Amino acid sequence: MRDDRFDYDGFEQDPDILDILPEDDIEIPGVRDNPSAWDDEYDSQDEDAGYGRRSDPSSWDDEYDSQDEDDYGQQSDPSAWNDGFDSRYEDGELGEEPLAWEGEDGRQEGKASQAGYSGLQVEEIRWKEAAVKPPKLKTRPDQTRTAASGKDNPKGKQSKKGSKRKSYEGNPDGNTYGDDSEGEPYEDGYEEYEEDGRTARSRGGAPSRFLSFVLIAVVVAAALIGVLLLAGRRQYDSYRVVRTERLEDTVTSSYDNVGGGILQYSADNARLQDRQGREIWSMSYALKGPKMVKNGSTLVLYDQGSTGVVVAGKDGKLGAFSTKLPIVKVSVSRQGNVAAILEDGNNAWIEYYAPDGSEIAAIKTSMDNPGYPMALAVSPNGELLAVSYLNFTGGIQKSEVYIYSFGAAGKNQMDNRIAAFTYDQRIIPELAYLNDGTCVAFRDNGYSLIEGTKVPKISRDVEVEREICSIFYDSEHIGMILVGNEEGSYRMRVSNASGGEILDQAFDFPFSSVEIYGSEISLYNGSAFEVYNMSGTRIFRGSYAVDTKHLFTVGKQRYVAVTDTGFDLIELS
Repeated sequence: MRDDRFDYDGFEQDPDILDILPEDDIEIPGVRDNPSAWDDEYDSQDEDAGYGRRSDPSSWDDEYDSQDEDDYGQQSDPSAWNDGFDSRYEDGELGEEPLAWEGEDGRQEGKASQAGYSGLQVEEIRWKEAAVKPPKLKTRPDQTRTAASGKDNPKGKQSKKGSKRKSYEGNPDGNTYGDDSEGEPYEDGYEEYEEDGRTARSRGGAPSRFLSFVLIAVVVAAALIGVLLLAGRRQYDSYRVVRTERLEDTVTSSYDNVGGGILQYSADNARLQDRQGREIWSMSYALKGPKMVKNGSTLVLYDQGSTGVVVAGKDGKLGAFSTKLPIVKVSVSRQGNVAAILEDGNNAWIEYYAPDGSEIAAIKTSMDNPGYPMALAVSPNGELLAVSYLNFTGGIQKSEVYIYSFGAAGKNQMDNRIAAFTYDQRIIPELAYLNDGTCVAFRDNGYSLIEGTKVPKISRDVEVEREICSIFYDSEHIGMILVGNEEGSYRMRVSNASGGEILDQAFDFPFSSVEIYGSEISLYNGSAFEVYNMSGTRIFRGSYAVDTKHLFTVGKQRYVAVTDTGFDLIELS
């Protein structure tokens, strides 16, 4: 907007889970700390850890009786395992106290070894005695465990997974680690240990995966920041014509940006098209010399000094009506409600209409009470109306800003007025609503932010010492052009919707109008224009090759140049 007048469970389900296992998993005798070494280094897997496996696992069944008796005292005849051990266990010889996981109780281990049991079954008994679930052996995700031999499973129980078999790298016989040549299942309890360990193993890998995500996020964020910094410094030295439209009535028509589209309007019709030239809507009416005011995609065309009013929204005409007195100024909400200052000799009226012309409110004013209306603004939702009055009391000039509510807050108030603010010896020629609850009162020495929908209050006063040449704003920014220190120089100051300063930039371009679109500020003077971003970088300075009647923004680095024969849509390049 601008004002020329004032100048934001299971390995099969998640095979990647083993790739992120922490190295401090609980050790199991006979298994190395690093499971990744199983494929390439199976031959050398810790024979001293207690399993006593030979370097060639395929010989496990045929040569089992020769397995390292020095480690756990296994007998050459594995069939003696069950009977010998069961008798000792039932007699309480091995069950007097819980055994440790890692074989810390040498006495218990010795008793087990005398019974002829392997380290694996000793550990199983220890876990059962301690009533603690052991961790599972580290296994590659592509391994589906099959069974141990029938000698290892005297009860003949089948595991939960049955006898599926898969080979893995480093096992030329195709047997899975822990399988015997007959492919019979592990002992049932051991299979349960494997199942129970999956959850703990998955949780153990989470920190590593989280750290990976964090690292990736940091890299992506750094790249984005770099791109944004480069984009903020990018400058353009030329433009290209994207589209040209030839027209016959450019002399009698006016053009402007409405909701990102190109509006063409004259005394008898209006037409809105998108940037590709497709018509959005068109309408006919009868006005003498229309002026246009907009709020987003909603606009009002009116005859200044006369009584005609036409209201249109994103889909076309919303209504047309006549006022009872000549119009001085109007404002429109996004719903199409129209507020107007009407002139009546020494008095004035503030009229508030629905889009079809039905009257919502009428407020009579005079120079004495409360003063002559200078400006007005309607909130986007149409609930609040702000009006500035200028009066002289005791020969002293002052301005007052009244806030009217047409919602619940103003229902029981005189004239629906819910707030009043006085400024001695000041003029307030412009008002604007940035959102439904924030009004900006532009003074001749700065601006005031008035916030609130029930009991509005001044939240911030910003004062400037230099003369204000022009103002501009949108829903997120408040801008002023001030006279500079030297002749022909200016300062551009931009704040956010809370009054915090964003930009203070000097320039020397002799502009005639200014507007803001997103994060870019454009200054125009005939066919010449300059464009700045919110970092204060001038991203373009130049002139259009053809004489223009009007230049305005319709998008980021996109402009419409109105000529004598039509208009051109141009883009910086």
